Amino acid sequence: MRKLLLSAVCLLLALHARGTLAQAQKKPLETGAFTASETHAQTTEGSPSGQEKSGEKIAEGTKVDAGTKPREITFADSSVMRMGPNSLSSFDSKERLIRLDKGTILMHVPPGNGGISIEGGGVVGNVSGSTVMASSDGNGNFAFAVLESDAGAGQITNKDGSVTSLTPGQMGVVSANRPGVSTSFEVNVTALMESSPLFTEFTTPMPGNEKVTAVAEKQGGGN
Repeated sequence: MRKLLLSAVCLLLALHARGTLAQAQKKPLETGAFTASETHAQTTEGSPSGQEKSGEKIAEGTKVDAGTKPREITFADSSVMRMGPNSLSSFDSKERLIRLDKGTILMHVPPGNGGISIEGGGVVGNVSGSTVMASSDGNGNFAFAVLESDAGAGQITNKDGSVTSLTPGQMGVVSANRPGVSTSFEVNVTALMESSPLFTEFTTPMPGNEKVTAVAEKQGGGN
């Protein structure tokens, strides 16, 4: 019995050590910068000029309004976020949290950086080392899609704490009409890549595109 208890304690200590190590490796987002040369997105806080130029830094907590065209932001940890037209968002560096007030974003997070969480209307989608898309209308409707993930899965957490797991190629949705219910379904990744301006209206491919394409091919029965 004593040996059994000792083994259990050793296991718990090992798990705690792994958790502490993982937390220590979690990198802050720190700052972002517009990367598209044609960018004219507006920042509603912290910008004397009211408009940002390519390469200008975006401070934590600053609300960024994408304006009428898709915009791209690269963070200090090499994460890349694309904002759809009329999207409004901000970020929390230490928590690696994107607050999506409204609109749609596409985000790629390199593996090993600590993942990302995207919050809209009190609902949170999170995943590690992946490409994700999220959408919020500001009225309680929120969607979170895992397009690819080295971790193998992500999740969406509802306001009541209930969790719905998502594998690559799946989307979780919370409706304002059913705020306590999260539903999931398969997304046609190929159609998404061919139709979304967050994929089509940029001259350079989104980081992680080859992994997203692999998910799309798997859905289509390819090897």
